[in-house]
Amino acid sequence: MTLHHSLRTLAVCSAIALLGACSSKADRIESGLEKGAEYVRTADWDKANVEMRNVLQIDPKNAQAFYLAGQISEAKGEIQRAFGSYSKAVELKPEHIDAKVGLARLYLLAARLEDADKSLGEVLAVDAKHAGALTMKAALTARRGDTAGAIAQATALLAEQKQPAVDTSMLLAGLHASKGDAVASLAVVERALKAHPKNLGLLQVAAQITAGSTDEAVRKRAVDFFRLATEAAPKNIDLWNAWAIHHTRLNQLDLAEAVLRESVRNQPDDSQRTLALLDFLSSRRGTEVAEKEFLAAIAAKPKEANLRFGLVTLYRNTNRAADARRVLQEIIDNDKEAPAALTARNQLAADLLSTGKAAQARALNDEVLKTSPRDGAALVMRGRMLLAEGDARNAVIDLRAAARDQPGSPEISGLLAQAHRQAGEPQLAREVLADAVKFKPANAELRLLLAADMADAKEYKAAASEIESALKAAPQNMRAYDMKAQLALAQRDKAGAEAVYTSLKTQFPKDPTGYIKLGQLYAEQKKFEAALKEYDAASQIAPQAHTATLSAIGVLLAQKKFDEASKRVEALAEKDPKSELPHRLRAEVAVARGNLPLAEESYVKLISFAPTSAGGYVGLARVKAQRGSLPDALAALEQGEKANPAEAALPAMRAEWLTRAGRHDEAIALYETLHKRSPDDEAYANNLAYLLAETKGDKPSLERALTLTRGFKGSLNPGYLDTLGWTHYKLGQYDDAVSVLERAVQRSPEGALYQLHLGMALHKKGDITRAQTHLKKAIDSKAALPNLDEARKLLAQK
Repeated sequence: MTLHHSLRTLAVCSAIALLGACSSKADRIESGLEKGAEYVRTADWDKANVEMRNVLQIDPKNAQAFYLAGQISEAKGEIQRAFGSYSKAVELKPEHIDAKVGLARLYLLAARLEDADKSLGEVLAVDAKHAGALTMKAALTARRGDTAGAIAQATALLAEQKQPAVDTSMLLAGLHASKGDAVASLAVVERALKAHPKNLGLLQVAAQITAGSTDEAVRKRAVDFFRLATEAAPKNIDLWNAWAIHHTRLNQLDLAEAVLRESVRNQPDDSQRTLALLDFLSSRRGTEVAEKEFLAAIAAKPKEANLRFGLVTLYRNTNRAADARRVLQEIIDNDKEAPAALTARNQLAADLLSTGKAAQARALNDEVLKTSPRDGAALVMRGRMLLAEGDARNAVIDLRAAARDQPGSPEISGLLAQAHRQAGEPQLAREVLADAVKFKPANAELRLLLAADMADAKEYKAAASEIESALKAAPQNMRAYDMKAQLALAQRDKAGAEAVYTSLKTQFPKDPTGYIKLGQLYAEQKKFEAALKEYDAASQIAPQAHTATLSAIGVLLAQKKFDEASKRVEALAEKDPKSELPHRLRAEVAVARGNLPLAEESYVKLISFAPTSAGGYVGLARVKAQRGSLPDALAALEQGEKANPAEAALPAMRAEWLTRAGRHDEAIALYETLHKRSPDDEAYANNLAYLLAETKGDKPSLERALTLTRGFKGSLNPGYLDTLGWTHYKLGQYDDAVSVLERAVQRSPEGALYQLHLGMALHKKGDITRAQTHLKKAIDSKAALPNLDEARKLLAQK
């Protein structure tokens, strides 16, 4: 009896515990879904994502969690992932009509209109008044080109709703905006805001509409909408940045800075906010102010690598490469195993590669991949290097691995397609780009890459379709307009190309770009009067920008209308008396006239006006050289060097001219000075080494040349490889010479000097047959090369 009672008690307790566990599990799921939905509402995507992952760990078949995950991915632009999540939600719960509406939205984005229609039909068959589906029906109507019909549908739908639905309101506002009716657009949004005063999407749209208004009273209201939006979603950095950009566009720099500082105060641990502020200071307050703030921020948070990377960017943008490398090394030294250290190594390697130091770049790249074999940036860099070396097959392997972790990346997709083409696999190149577009259908850059591939294959109709899709995704993408015009020209449709830029003018009448592009098109066709008309219109729209003025003067010079060009230069001088540009243009017009004395006089005046500008000295030197006075030209450059001791372009130009004049000892001395000043500049080392090897030739000079160029062994620069190979040749090291010179010729088969040097080195090695092939190419090029007489003698030997 006691035993039975104990068993009953145990069973009851177990049941209660089990119910408690089930209840706890259900509560956690419900709590996660509620939190996730709230994070979606406030656009806190990372936290929303965490909540959905947690729910799906507890219940891997929760349809609502997959639906919310789809919303998150869609908002982040991860279209393929969103499609997978919505599809899974429908698979798990076929009656989940909101997920079907989500699928319809993605089909619409991918221009799969029939699929979108089918999905919406399934929803409306279940619920004929489903607001989301009816809203998408209106969007589908607009996508098919019937904007007026779509407006009518959306307006009727809103009239039936007790409270205006957010999605319907945003669609109707967008449709009005697309027709240029900002007043109607704002009215729709404001009506919806009365019902949903804290809806983030509505507040963002309201801010966007008012910020873009030409009516000052309307534009002032943008601040209120931005403030409400940041209060509704204070953790959304994009809102704060958009607010600051609004003030920046109006040249309200103090207000913009105040917004960015408030953004930092709101989330002080978010380094991206600090970086946004520092980037603003760099572009608007000057490098010194920005650098000071960067250093202060780094001192306050020494372990925050993002701030140091921001400082690296500042140094790069201000041509302080050595300082940028120093900070990258600091990041590495702070924690050699940290992910930031890998990123710093990747950036250092990229710097080295950009300056031709391929061997050093490769060494750093190997370090990263040894530590992290799947590091995307390192794989892409190695892929780039392999492509540059002609090893397309192995480049494909690396780039495919990188693409798996970064699907839809325009950079990686473009490189992978290039690698397949280089490997003779054009169809695979097309598949890579098409798959990337499927993954990110709203990415304009990917669509333009695909369009370019189609255009290369003369599939003009398909290319045009992709360009149109790119423009729908990014209406202000200038590259898309250029490609559209070039596509028309490729089909000999000049009128079509003209229509492209005319439409750009119509769509953006207050932007000078369309006028300038059309002017350039006319100028290329030698329709000079039409070109001038467009350039003048652009100048009226943006009088402070000089692009149109310079283009107009160029057109006049091409027609030898020098007096008219001079009038425009004087008008520019009157409008902007503090600018050095009119002085330079006076000189250029004089050169075009052939009036070199007047050009010289103009450059002298430019130097007097702007003594620290290198342009005046360079122009004066060129004119003096044209007048046959090289000593005076060199003196002008030397004068510029004294006035601008930090300017490297002037002594570099003087060294080059000394070399051409045969004044080799002076050139060598100057290159030695330049090399001492900038020991990392490979161009100086190369030029110095070549002069030592070619004009001196003694053993100490050759050993010095070899020391200067030894680091070129892994270079991708054919000129540097040639200098190293020729130095080996001069030292009698013929095996080394051939090895390096073969790479120079491989990198630049058309280089006659490289062919000559390789032929001579092969001849010294005894490989007469191959030597004659290269010597013949050099001689047949008709280029004026040194050692040609010796090459002819060698070629005559059988």
